[in-house]
Amino acid sequence: MTQIGGVSFKILIAIKTCHAYREKTDLQRRLWLHRVHGADVRFFFGRGATRDPLPDEVFVDCDDSYAGIVAKGRAMLAWAWENGYDYVFYTDDDVYIMPERLLRSDFYLYDYVGRFASVSGTDDGTGYASGGPGIWLSRHSLQVVIDNPPNPKEGSDDRDIGLTLGAHGIKCHLDQRYCLSREWKQFASTLITCCSERQSPTLKVAGPVDLNYVHQMCYNRFGQDCR
Repeated sequence: MTQIGGVSFKILIAIKTCHAYREKTDLQRRLWLHRVHGADVRFFFGRGATRDPLPDEVFVDCDDSYAGIVAKGRAMLAWAWENGYDYVFYTDDDVYIMPERLLRSDFYLYDYVGRFASVSGTDDGTGYASGGPGIWLSRHSLQVVIDNPPNPKEGSDDRDIGLTLGAHGIKCHLDQRYCLSREWKQFASTLITCCSERQSPTLKVAGPVDLNYVHQMCYNRFGQDCR
């Protein structure tokens, strides 16, 4: 539980992953997870397990490949709702998080917070929070998403969440401290998260950022406020 203004909130950091990439979850445990205080952290996997889940893992009944990403995302939010969480930070397994800044940010003032993007490139109602750097969702937003069906034409979990919320009048509150890897140097002293991006000549992304390097720079060099 986290105390904010004398009120206790039950908070979940929910990380979407898959059985093929366990090394990513191990890296997150080593770099930042041990610094989380006042929130629960769970890694969510789909079907195909050949082992029992660890204490910080949840296996949900859905396709574990990218084809099942919308179903997995919704299963994660349903699990959070059923387990009584007030706020969920929904993110991926290739993100670096500064948990100290994450939990003292102003997420609790909004139903939906993140790095704004849109299907069209403009704020025309197709806006959503990019899932890579992470998305804050209130309990109200969780209920809206799980009470409404996914868009059958939408294969992206972050757009599915954003378009569902937008259809019910909930818009994304922009916070640029949730960064893509091409932006992290610009926000190194204040960033809350940084997600690694795939190589993309179109987006001028050279390739995945080394999260170990981001940790060294952002926490060890610019993270005085987190120690």
